[in-house]
Amino acid sequence: MKLKSLLLLAALATAGANAQAELITFNGISAPPQFLPWTYDGLGLDPSITLESSSAGLNFPSGSQAILGTAGPAFITLKTPSVLSSIEFGGWNYYFSWDEQCSLVISGYRNGVKVASQVFNPVRDGADYQWFTADASFTSAIDTLEIDGKFDTRFNQWSVDAINLAPVPEPETWALMGLGAMAVLARRKAGKASTAVPAA
Repeated sequence: MKLKSLLLLAALATAGANAQAELITFNGISAPPQFLPWTYDGLGLDPSITLESSSAGLNFPSGSQAILGTAGPAFITLKTPSVLSSIEFGGWNYYFSWDEQCSLVISGYRNGVKVASQVFNPVRDGADYQWFTADASFTSAIDTLEIDGKFDTRFNQWSVDAINLAPVPEPETWALMGLGAMAVLARRKAGKASTAVPAA
């Protein structure tokens, strides 16, 4: 009985933690406002982030357009605390791909405190524009993502095609899952007690 109860609780917890994991693409953006903060799919994007569409001659791995950072570090506020799994990124545009001098710095913040940071130095294997997947695998939940791309001495820009986030349930969600598990267990226990046959 105890083993079954533990397995049920573990299954509920795992389902709650992983149910909303998603790859966020930027296909639905029409025209972000200029010089103003804006939102998309619950994400808050700062004014320095604009849009890169397929008209620039790019082939996007996970959609038809990407966000473009044009002025150094840019911040994205997440709709719920999440764990960053990966990010798909490239250089500024079709003409400015990444080379050995380039890097992408991804940092995560929770309540204003930096809790994770990684630097990626992609190596291009040909002359054409390329996209890269950075496996961030942050272990801490974040509520703000900072992206800083360094192309070379002239440009400080980057393109991001998709962000893979796994939202972390808030304490209230865990409490509701716990209550649900307790209700299921209580119901099972009551059902077994009512079907017991009294001794003669």
